[in-house]
Amino acid sequence: MNSADSRASIEELHSSSKRIVVVGGGLAGSLEGLFLAKRLGSSYEIRIYEKREDPRLHEGDSGRSINLALSTRGLTALDKVGLSEEVSSQGVPMYGRGIHHSNGQFEIQPYGLSKKGEFLTSISRHVLNCILLNACERAGVNLCFKKACSSIDLANNILYFEESESLALNSSFESTEQDIPWEFDNVSSKFIESEIQRTSDVSFNVNMVKADVIVGADGVFSRVRQILENCTKAKFNYSQVYLPTCYKELTINPTASGSYAMYPNCLHIWPRGRFMLIALPNSDGSFTCTLFMDEDGYAVSFKNIETNEQLLNLFSTYFKDVIPLIPDLLNQYFHSPLSFLLYTQCEPYHFKNNIVLIGDAAHAIVPFYGQGCNLAFEDCRILDELIELHCGKWFDVLQHFSQSRKSNADVIARLALENYLEMAQKTSSRLFLLRKRIQITFSEWFPNTFPSLYRLVSFTNVPYRDAVSLVEKGNSALRKYLICSLCVTTLASFYWIKCLWRTN
Repeated sequence: MNSADSRASIEELHSSSKRIVVVGGGLAGSLEGLFLAKRLGSSYEIRIYEKREDPRLHEGDSGRSINLALSTRGLTALDKVGLSEEVSSQGVPMYGRGIHHSNGQFEIQPYGLSKKGEFLTSISRHVLNCILLNACERAGVNLCFKKACSSIDLANNILYFEESESLALNSSFESTEQDIPWEFDNVSSKFIESEIQRTSDVSFNVNMVKADVIVGADGVFSRVRQILENCTKAKFNYSQVYLPTCYKELTINPTASGSYAMYPNCLHIWPRGRFMLIALPNSDGSFTCTLFMDEDGYAVSFKNIETNEQLLNLFSTYFKDVIPLIPDLLNQYFHSPLSFLLYTQCEPYHFKNNIVLIGDAAHAIVPFYGQGCNLAFEDCRILDELIELHCGKWFDVLQHFSQSRKSNADVIARLALENYLEMAQKTSSRLFLLRKRIQITFSEWFPNTFPSLYRLVSFTNVPYRDAVSLVEKGNSALRKYLICSLCVTTLASFYWIKCLWRTN
């Protein structure tokens, strides 16, 4: 670190202005920075630190980004910061699931109540992130890219950020970072600098930043969360589980005339039991497809698709109608990285009165209910409401946030896991479809007595935990109604038979 950088870093520590630092400039981090700027921008300096380069400088990376399906929870949060219309204009409405059956038939299963015109909005993660970052800049948020959080002095609320032109490519540093015995209560800049010098092929600078409040929004492999986990004084619990299911991303490009190759206003699903293909529409006329399969252990798995012939055999057997839609299927498939799915849980979501985790840093979930982004955006909205409720008393704000969000995040995490079975297997079952139609009919006739779980989750802001409770009460009432109806019908039948017998 040169002397000029050192002086600048030290000046950061002695700054008299109050500061909130958001670690992570992805979807949750950028929206949270915007909420904070609008709520507290007059009394706090708001900064966002992101380890990647500015995503607005290039097109989105393909292969590791399942498209987003924004629902009411996410749009409500965006509306509070004045972005719902702009985001909706960049998305494509999806009114239901478009099921491609193995026999070639296609049908649409509506999402919500037909009279209300309820739909999800499909949008690219990259496009949404760029919209949020632009809004942050307009609101006066300071955006700092290519700065990775390496450590936090929890006693003094000082963050240490490493800067490098090739940080993401330096695998030797990543492996070293996990072995550093961080002393969280007394971190010195000399200690960190000496560790960084192990990777002499890249020039690093260390920035020390004093913060009054730290928001960890740095994703599923959150460094802020790791620091809290490794600090014994935090009494912090954490767990993660990898699914056997993995995925690859493919693209269906627009037709020669620039139009969609399939009906655009639905989420297309090819359910095939233990595996499935989905496709979400983009505003440019393309579809982002995601192939979900187990990595190994079954005849149809990623490990068993290593040649062109094996891939073509898979698609000609199970996804025959997709082959003409992706002329470069072979090239796309074998150049698309294999990505893994996991979900995480931790508790609590905060540390004392100055650190809080939101989004995937607090609760990463699998994508099968389309609620990961919506859950993160709801975090931002709830945190903003709690800041207002508790008049900025951070201890009360963060404690209340942890207590209220933990139980709801656990519920939607479970529902997301269960929904994979529904998407991959049950959507092609006639018995399942009949039951769904009955549920939708009862929900439309008696919405307060027999609410639909999917509708409560996707088209309302009812807390996830309360949504499950309401549906369980409705199911219990429905069972009692059916049992009573059966008993009355049985008694009436016996009475009718008895009358006939007496007549004869």
